[in-house]
Formats: sequence, C-alpha cells, structure tokens
Amino acid sequence: MNHIQQRVTASLAALGVTAASLVALGHTPVGAEVIANAVKSCNNSTVCLQWTNSGSGMAIAGISATNNGLTGKTSGSGASGVYGENDASSGGFAIYGSSPHSGTGVYGTSSSGSGVTGSSSSGYGVFGTSNSSDGIHGVASSSNYSAVAGFATGSAYGVLGTGVIGAWGSAADGTGTAGVYGTAYKNGSGVAAYSNDASGAYAALAASSSNAATPIFLGSNFAHNVRCLIDPYANLTCSGSITGGQNMHVRHITRENRQILTYASESSTPTVEDLGVARMHDGIANVAIPGDFRSVIDGSNAYYVFLTPLGDTRGLYIASQNASNFLVRENTQGRSNVAFEYRIVAVPLGARNVRLPLAPPEKAMMMPRLPHRRLR
Repeated sequence: MNHIQQRVTASLAALGVTAASLVALGHTPVGAEVIANAVKSCNNSTVCLQWTNSGSGMAIAGISATNNGLTGKTSGSGASGVYGENDASSGGFAIYGSSPHSGTGVYGTSSSGSGVTGSSSSGYGVFGTSNSSDGIHGVASSSNYSAVAGFATGSAYGVLGTGVIGAWGSAADGTGTAGVYGTAYKNGSGVAAYSNDASGAYAALAASSSNAATPIFLGSNFAHNVRCLIDPYANLTCSGSITGGQNMHVRHITRENRQILTYASESSTPTVEDLGVARMHDGIANVAIPGDFRSVIDGSNAYYVFLTPLGDTRGLYIASQNASNFLVRENTQGRSNVAFEYRIVAVPLGARNVRLPLAPPEKAMMMPRLPHRRLR
C-alpha cells in the first residue's frame, strides 16, 4: 500500500467509511441512503475526503432530480466554495458547466462582489462564444452602471471588438442615452476611429440617422461653449471659424442635373456684402442702406460702395456717406436719370478686423495604437 492509498484509507476511516461500503458504492447506484450515510465532518488540516479515479471515468459525480447536483461552501476569506484545477499541459477546463436545454451552463451570483470573475496570466480572463446569440451578454438595471464595462491599466484596451461589427451599442428609450459612450479623463480621445478600407466605400468614422428630425453629427466643447452641428439636411453650422485648404468649393446642380463645383472668393479681411439697384433723378440719388443689412455690419468701420451705371452718363461718384445712407452724383454736374447698380462691402458686426492674420499652428492629432489582429 503506497502513501496515497494510506492517506485515502485514513481519511475514509475518519469518516466511518469502510472497505465494504466502498465496494457497495462501486456496485450499487448512488442513492439517497448512501449519500445520507456519507455525511460526516472532520477537523483536519488536510483533505477530509479524496477520491482518485485512475481510469477514464469521473472521480466524483453529483446527481439530483430537483436540487443541486454538487454543492460547495466555505467561510474562509479568499477561499472558494468550489475549486477546480486542470493539470493538463494543454486544453481542458478547470470547471465546466453544460446545460443541454434552456438552462445556464455556469451561473454566478453575489450580493456585493462579482457574480463571475475570470483571470489568466496569458490567455483570456473570460471567454464567451455562441453559435446563435451573444458571445458575452450583460444586463444592468441600475442607473450610472454599464451592462458591459471594460477597464484597462497601462497601455491595454478597455474594450476591443473585432468582426463584421467590432463593437455594437444600443440605447433604450430615454433622455440623454447613448448607444456607445466613450470618455478619456487624461491624455486620450473619448472615441477614436480607424479604418484601413481600400475600396473607398467605408469611412473611418460613419454617422447616420434614419429619422427626419435627427441631426447627423454634433460636437461640443463645454469649456468654451462652442459647437459644430450637421443638421438632418447635411448643413454644417459651427460657432467658430471654418478653415479649409487653399480653395473653398461650393457644390451646385445645373439645369441639366449635373453637379459642378464653384470657387469661393477670398478676402484679406472679414467682409459682408449687399447688392442693389437705384436710379438717378436729375443727376443725384440718395440711397438708403437696407435696415437688415445695417443690423449685421460694424458701424464704426468704413464701408465701400461700388457703382455700375446702366446707361450713358458722364460718370458717377460717391458724394457722401454715413451709417444709414450714401449720396451718388453724376460727374460735371450732370443731370441724368439713369439707373445704376451698387455693391456695398462692409465689416461684419463682431468680427475681428484683422488683415491677413497668421494661421495658428496645426496641432498633431494623436491616434491610439492600432489593436493587434486576433485570430481566435
């Protein structure tokens, strides 16, 4: 008899289990009366009961028609109610749960800690897979908590998703909810997007809406109380300046239903313009600046008026001007009654009248490290 057999015999003897009872267990179906007879207690620093099966069967099987098949309980801090260890060099499971019908394979519950915790030194802490539903599914019913939360230390990723849709989030009905919400409390981006698509059919960051009243995009900075909005009709509105390349283009549709691009004019200072038509009477015209245009120009700065006569004249000039009107006369005291076009160029109200200011330095936008491709 080796030392393992001696230990097992001693442990069984402490429990009152005899060789005859073991033989009976080997040849008799495990019934309620056998389990009742096996309920014992011990006060050892080693294992109270250990069954070793050197064959291909199970060491211990727990079967119940209406209750738990196997129950483990401990009062020790840091100990486990049920502990499983797989000593195989590769593959296998330390604890395996299976439900062939609609039940749950492994279920964990806790009043204040984690229901299920997984940890690994080199593999996945928790791994979930499904052929027809979610690989990992989380549900949270308390406010300010997440159904699935990922926290990373160092340079790891909080949440990493790969597949047809790498990460998918859906928000239930409610005010202020978000399908996917990202935050960065230090150096980093709340949400970053990257794509290596070579077809040109997909964008690194795509935003869309299906409701006629839903804006496509909204970006805000609460510290400066500024924002940029793309409304449901794809109109871009920004409370700050919009800076582009050397040529700003505007898309137009022709009568032949072709789309063409025009170039936007540029100015060395911020300007706003208005166009109109007036008529000379006996060589003089007093033109009032429309009120709606006066309300948007800076009255403390001079404005410019350009004249184009619509007939034969001796020439026109601006005799005087003020904040509300300007006076047009014909050269050499002419007395024509000809009509003329005018163009007013003024400084917008509230604009910084700075001529050709230096462009601010372009800040390099930091992108997160690209995740490694995972094949498993």
